[in-house]
Amino acid sequence: MRKRVIAFFMFLFIAFLILLPIRRRQSRETPREEPDRFSPSKKFRRKKFDKKVIRAVKKSIEKSDGSPELDSSISAMPLKEIMDKYFQGRGKRLTGQEVRQAVERIYRIDVNYVSKMNYGNSLSTYGMEIMEPVRMSLGLPVYSHEKDKKIMGMSKNELLDRVLKSSGFQMTGWEVRRNINHIYGINLDGISALENSGVGIFSKGQWIIRSSRDLFIIASSPDDVEIYVFTAPFYQKHFGKRDIPETLAQDLEKLEFVHEKEHGHYKWSNPTGESAPDVFKTEAISFVLKEIKNVHERK
Repeated sequence: MRKRVIAFFMFLFIAFLILLPIRRRQSRETPREEPDRFSPSKKFRRKKFDKKVIRAVKKSIEKSDGSPELDSSISAMPLKEIMDKYFQGRGKRLTGQEVRQAVERIYRIDVNYVSKMNYGNSLSTYGMEIMEPVRMSLGLPVYSHEKDKKIMGMSKNELLDRVLKSSGFQMTGWEVRRNINHIYGINLDGISALENSGVGIFSKGQWIIRSSRDLFIIASSPDDVEIYVFTAPFYQKHFGKRDIPETLAQDLEKLEFVHEKEHGHYKWSNPTGESAPDVFKTEAISFVLKEIKNVHERK
């Protein structure tokens, strides 16, 4: 009897270990099919930054570490400004690990996961902003195409490491964010501007930004080849309908989004098979922001 009990509990333990990674993977799934289960139960508040971020930012703006007024002003700063001051306050060489930790600590975005899964930009080649320093890191002339195939096969983390090395591990916050965008396809400046805008972003297999009061969600496939726009749970609850407003639908159709009624979203797919360019994403987001403004004005 005792052996049976032990065997039963061993079975439960093994089953738990098997199901745990599955649950973790499911937490990163795209929300376009079942948006309701991605809605946070509490009113959105920016997560507190960890002590290392606060300490570095305080050091950068040269004020007392114990000032409560400074703590509240840090919480109100745009994310990109916090990143700038974080790097200034840290005063360390900007290695790839240091940059990736900063992105996770400040933006709550796991770029290591993006690199591991090979999510993000799907391109035939990177721009010269990336290719030139990476070629230099391989001991090649900047215009040599000799090892371009090898470069395009590198992980995104390795590319960032090589770009930083070519810079002597010295970059401004803006330069770091620009390279993150070129390599990973994550526009940190744009994300900073969208905080609390009413737009939720799900991309690269994870939430990039979200709020319990978002009106619309923009989601993308892991490689950004496909983009989806649909109403958020708060909009559906507040207005009692799931459909995109007609004015926004017309704007999205101008960009060749297609209505997939069975899924309740508008979808765009790049016929080239490459990631959507920034200019296209910006235009789509601007239409969504315009509709949010219209919603507030109609109240």
